[in-house]
Amino acid sequence: MGFLVPTHTFTGKTSFEVGGVDFQLVEAHGETHDHLFVWLPGKEALLCADLYYHSFPNLYSIRGSSPRPIRDWIRSLDAMRRLEPAFLLPSHTKPLKGKALINKQLTDYRDGIQWVYVATIRGANAGTSIDVLAEEIALPPHLSGQEALMELYGQIDWSVRAVFTNELGWFDGMAEALYRLPVQEQARRIVETMGGIEVVLRKAEEALREGGGEGGKEAEARWAMYLLRVVKEGGGEGGREGGRVKALEVEALRLLGESVINTNGRGYLLEVALELEGKAPLSDPIVGPAFVEAIPIPLIFEVMVTRLNPEKSMDVHMCVVYAIGEKQYFVTIRRGVVEIEEGEKPLPGTPDPAGTFRTTEAVFRKIALNKLNPAAAVARGEATIEGDLAAFVKMNLMFEKGA
Repeated sequence: MGFLVPTHTFTGKTSFEVGGVDFQLVEAHGETHDHLFVWLPGKEALLCADLYYHSFPNLYSIRGSSPRPIRDWIRSLDAMRRLEPAFLLPSHTKPLKGKALINKQLTDYRDGIQWVYVATIRGANAGTSIDVLAEEIALPPHLSGQEALMELYGQIDWSVRAVFTNELGWFDGMAEALYRLPVQEQARRIVETMGGIEVVLRKAEEALREGGGEGGKEAEARWAMYLLRVVKEGGGEGGREGGRVKALEVEALRLLGESVINTNGRGYLLEVALELEGKAPLSDPIVGPAFVEAIPIPLIFEVMVTRLNPEKSMDVHMCVVYAIGEKQYFVTIRRGVVEIEEGEKPLPGTPDPAGTFRTTEAVFRKIALNKLNPAAAVARGEATIEGDLAAFVKMNLMFEKGA
């Protein structure tokens, strides 16, 4: 069905009644910046969405999103505690019943989050590196034994890294991090120091076959993955050993994936193994009409900036105008960089526009999502081009396509 666009929005709190039942919607940031929970005061029931579930929370998503608003998440949990619910219904995992139990679970949950957050900040202020903090920070004994804080979904070391980089940036005070050798050069030297690619690959094979190191199979799989990464970064992936490297990497990914309890980590590792084998083709996202209609035009141009192919445009300096509905946008390519200026005139130094592409917002959205070819839109009378047609064709070819 695609994405259903919200028809009503609110800030803070709103309420309504359905069938004699009062519903209160409360803005409460957590896994997302637009999170909310639902409170049924007459039932003493709290629908907490993803603000609480039976696992250490996913304070950072490995799919590549920005770190969660952790301090806001703690505030959201405190807001739920103030309500003293008798029933807690998460969107994931089993519901809880009983005020005392729910208060304890919510309190332990927020304390677990705050413990990791504060421990990371304190460690960083003490000059401890991000890698050491990720290895050493753990919940205190009275929380680490809580079943509801097991690392089944979120993971503490990932959370530590997210807190550190979000609050302090990437530099952790380790001087060598400022001027490291280039990645490929560093990897090549490591491989040479260990005796060459063949020796490193043999060590990776031994780790996967034996799995008898101090940390067991999981530690050996991690070691093998590191060795294979060094070989790949040092140029070994594209050589005559490329097939062997890939096969070992698939084996290491599966061994490690089957060893970890975290569902996100396990799923990701096993999926990457399938991708390396060519068994996990990517599917196109479902983009329904309602989703297309809701995309803001400025957002399309913002994404457009990231889609320019710099190799194809390094020697180009040109400008065209997109007249979309009642607004117009000057799109300038300047030596591998795209500049978008909305308004009646471009920024100083912009070359004279080569032409104007004029259409409606609805048609432009379809073109931007590859649902409609620009030439077809012109042929059907849904768009017009004034000026140099070749300039628009040239500019269009400089952008990478994507849904």
